[in-house]
This record gives sequence, C-alpha cells and structure tokens, in this order.
Amino acid sequence: MLEFGSWFTTVLKVQSWVRRKLKNRVDHARGRLEGLTEDEIQSKIAAAAAANGTAAAGVGKMAAQASKVGVWTQAANVAIGAVAELS
Repeated sequence: MLEFGSWFTTVLKVQSWVRRKLKNRVDHARGRLEGLTEDEIQSKIAAAAAANGTAAAGVGKMAAQASKVGVWTQAANVAIGAVAELS
C-alpha cells in the first residue's frame, strides 16, 4: 500500500515544465497590465470577451472531452498500478 501511495502522489504532481509554462504566462499577462488603471483593465477584459465570444462557443465541449480523456487516462494508470502491485 505504501508503494501505491508514493506512485499516486507522483502521478498527481504537476510536471515542472507545465508549472514553468503557466508561471511564464501569468508573468506575461501581469506585465501587460502593469501601469493601467482599473477602468482600462476592465475595458480590455470586456473587449477581449466580446472578441472571443464566437471562438469560445465550442470551448465547453472541448473541455468536457479533455476531462473525459483525462479521467480515462487516470483510470488506466490506476489499473496498471493495481495490476503491478498484485503481481
């Protein structure tokens, strides 16, 4: 059981390159907003939402598909781990 717990924590860990990429994106976004007033920020957010309205229509379906694939992948990983543990 202890071996499974250590394997499961490894599976759940965010990989370092993903963490680095997300941090870079956040830093870039914060840098673009630096020096703007709150009203300017809100107008930029509203303009981006209006521009992306049609593009974002299919995002929910794609996110659901990605979640489904992720769940099946994790289930396969757990099954492989359980079979390896039992043998």
